[in-house]
Amino acid sequence: MRKQIDSTSWWGWILVLIFLVLIHPVFADNHNMGGLETITTTPVKPMVGGVITFNLTGTYPSGSVFTWAFGDGTSEMSDIPGIEHQYLKTGLYIISVTVNGTEVATKTLDLTLMKGDILAHAAEGVVSALIPGMWSHVGMYIGNDTILESTAEGVHKSDVSVWAYPHDTCDAVFRLTGIDTQTREQVVAWALTKEHRPYDIGSILSYQKQPDCNQSWNIFCNRYYCSELVWAAYYRNGIDLDPLYGAVLPRTVVTGKRKPTELVGSHIEKIPPAFSHYQKIYDQIQQGNNPPYDESSVQDDSNSQLIILGSTETLADHAGTASPDSDGGITVFPGSVTLHITDPRSNILSKELQTIPNASIGRVDADGDGFFTDEMAGIFNPVPGEYRLNISIPDWNDTRKPISLDVGIWDSDQYEWVHPHDDIPICQIENPMYFRVDETEGIQVITIPSRGKAPLNVSCMEMADEGGVNNTWDFGDGTTTSDRMTVNHRYGEPGTYTICLESWNNGTRSILFIPITVEEDPAPLVADFIVDNLTGTPPLTVSFQDRSMGNPVYWNWNFGDGSSSHDQNPVHTYMGIGRYTVTLEVSSQNGEQSVIRKPEYITPVSDYLPGPSGVIQVSSSPPGAIVTIDGTDIGVTPLESAALPAGSYHIRLLLGGYHEWSGIVKVKQGGYTLVPTVILQPLTEGKIP
Repeated sequence: MRKQIDSTSWWGWILVLIFLVLIHPVFADNHNMGGLETITTTPVKPMVGGVITFNLTGTYPSGSVFTWAFGDGTSEMSDIPGIEHQYLKTGLYIISVTVNGTEVATKTLDLTLMKGDILAHAAEGVVSALIPGMWSHVGMYIGNDTILESTAEGVHKSDVSVWAYPHDTCDAVFRLTGIDTQTREQVVAWALTKEHRPYDIGSILSYQKQPDCNQSWNIFCNRYYCSELVWAAYYRNGIDLDPLYGAVLPRTVVTGKRKPTELVGSHIEKIPPAFSHYQKIYDQIQQGNNPPYDESSVQDDSNSQLIILGSTETLADHAGTASPDSDGGITVFPGSVTLHITDPRSNILSKELQTIPNASIGRVDADGDGFFTDEMAGIFNPVPGEYRLNISIPDWNDTRKPISLDVGIWDSDQYEWVHPHDDIPICQIENPMYFRVDETEGIQVITIPSRGKAPLNVSCMEMADEGGVNNTWDFGDGTTTSDRMTVNHRYGEPGTYTICLESWNNGTRSILFIPITVEEDPAPLVADFIVDNLTGTPPLTVSFQDRSMGNPVYWNWNFGDGSSSHDQNPVHTYMGIGRYTVTLEVSSQNGEQSVIRKPEYITPVSDYLPGPSGVIQVSSSPPGAIVTIDGTDIGVTPLESAALPAGSYHIRLLLGGYHEWSGIVKVKQGGYTLVPTVILQPLTEGKIP
């Protein structure tokens, strides 16, 4: 009996083992549901507003249902152990996930921010092109899910949820360490006093930091650009984030070169092309690491920005009050500067056409006059060669208006302007203007202008290393200079010159050759003419000979009797007596114009007026009215003399915006008929005469 029981027990255990082997895969799959699962996030340190990817570690049976609770009152199911979610408010969130109804993991997500935290953003746009470094814009967290930032609209508040946008972002949050709560409150309080202040692009262009706006001499007082606002708020409370003298760049603020900062969170899903050479740094940030102190260790030094800025003086007297347009921009008033750039590969950058890669153009308020009438173009990593630049002020006839032109090229550590024109009339700017970007290993140079008429003033700027300027410029005309980043040279004589720049950067010698073309300045366009006969008995045939200087290509003659010609050397016959004013207008190939007017120049009469003809004189107020006699156009007022056969005529005066005047005139034989000055009456708006 006992032996039978033992045998049965053994067979039972064997059956149990076989069953366990058969169900082992299921057992293994469910083994991970015993509390060892973890929830990971991408990025490692996420930020509020950004899209966060949650992943659950482990393997699970096919067909499993994952239910995620995000701790913000929302939940979502998925059929894979991963899901995306976005938080629009700061705070601590408890995330939990169940698999087939069984909770397997939880995670505490800290998306809180502290007052004074610095939010950095990389974006496209012309202003972004102006800012060297890996960030183009920063703001400050001031509590209550609110950010204080300075944009083109000025210093204003915005909700933290709109800082990062799903699937098109490159953002991060940094925190200054080692400061107490009271200091943070003071920093935010000072920054809030600048709310509603205008944006301060002018200080970027002139590299002037504004710790406070109480310097009466500075036209940009009480204005702040984005990183300047953050830097000044800390600086006014005894904390200097940036040791550089000059513009406060977002890069220098967030890296805290004088004070340590830590990465709080990031959201980097799409890097703008202009910032793509910082990919290695963004990868480190995504892994939750602080960006390196020295960005040059991972940066390609060949990357640079080309900036062109055209601006006019204050337009308040011309344009009135600016107002937003329908698409949220700023109404562009007459007087706006317009840039048109063609690169060495014939790509174009303008408001109408943008084919230069990684380039942008837009309107800014560079001079702080409250009007977005200055135009700025930015080209990332410009190709070497000669560029063509056209400048105009559309819909504005005052070509004497002062205009400034600034051209700069820089990388993340070096930025400098060349000022070929500063507050001169636009009519004095040569259009088109040519400039060059040249580079070789170790150096990059901008030259403007690279061609033009003698005498030609040329400016060159080398993008020197931070270690200092160690170079020699040979201008190709027997003159040299040394150890200068920016040089100005005047070529007095026409010819083809080659500037040779020999530069030493970090002990490496580089040589760059820059071609300069100086053209002969042609004689100015001056209209002039002579004739073979000035007086005689009608019919009087007169030969006109053009003596204009400056190589005109177009001629417009007015012989004073209602006749005209476009011949260079016309012949004209005067049929009646009178005193005729002759006008010649000439134009050159580039559109330059010149006019000469010789009053009462041809007189086919003597002191005695013989024959059956007579002379009339017609004037009007205002002048410029067309005069017709019996339907024939004979000139415009003041019509100093026109010879007609004696008799009665129907005379009409026509001038746009005024009522027509008509009457009967009797031309006296052998004498003068003076028509009293005709006072033209303006049309009454809304009424038909």
